[in-house]
Amino acid sequence: MRFDRILLISRNEKSINPIISLLKEYDFCSKTDYAYSSSEGRRLVLEQNFDLVIIKTPLPEEMGTSLAMMITEQTDSSVILILENNLRVNIENNLGDYGILVLGDPIIREAFRQALTLSYSIHQRLCIMRKENDKLRKKLDETKMVNKAKWLLVSKLQMSETDAHRYIEKTAMNRRCSKLEVAQKILFSYR
Repeated sequence: MRFDRILLISRNEKSINPIISLLKEYDFCSKTDYAYSSSEGRRLVLEQNFDLVIIKTPLPEEMGTSLAMMITEQTDSSVILILENNLRVNIENNLGDYGILVLGDPIIREAFRQALTLSYSIHQRLCIMRKENDKLRKKLDETKMVNKAKWLLVSKLQMSETDAHRYIEKTAMNRRCSKLEVAQKILFSYR
C-alpha cells in the first residue's frame, strides 16, 4: 500500500520535517513534492496529479482550510490537514463533508499512520468511481451522437425513427464497426 505521489504544503521546510520522517518510516510514498505557500500548492495541484496532499497549517497567506476544500472539490487527491490541537475540533466539523482528514499538531504517530491508511483507501475508491464515471460519460456521449445521426436521417431522408435506428445498427454490423463510427460518418456526410 503506497501512494505514487504526495504533495506536502507548509510554511517552511522545518515545519514538515517530522511529517517527512514519518512518511519515510512508514514507506507510504514513491515521490514527494513540496510547496511552501498556498498559492504554490494550488498551482502544483492544478498542474499535476497527486494521490495525497498533506497541508501543515498555518500557511503564509491563509490558514489552509480553503485550500484543502479546493483540492477535494477539483481533484481526486485525498487530503490530510494538520493544525494545532486547540483549532482542530472547530475546524474538523466544517471539513468532514469534504472528506478531509484533520489531525492535531503535535502529530501522534499512530493517528498519522491511520490517517495515511484511510487516505489511501479513500483515494483508491475515488479512482474507481472516476473510472466508472468516465465510462458512463463516454457511453452517454456516444448515445447522444448516435441519436443526432438518427434524427439527421429522419430529417434528411424522411426515414422513420425506427428505420433510422435500424439503418445505423445494420450498417455498423455489416461494416464491422461501432454505431458511433457509423453515426460520425452520417454526421460528417450531411453537414
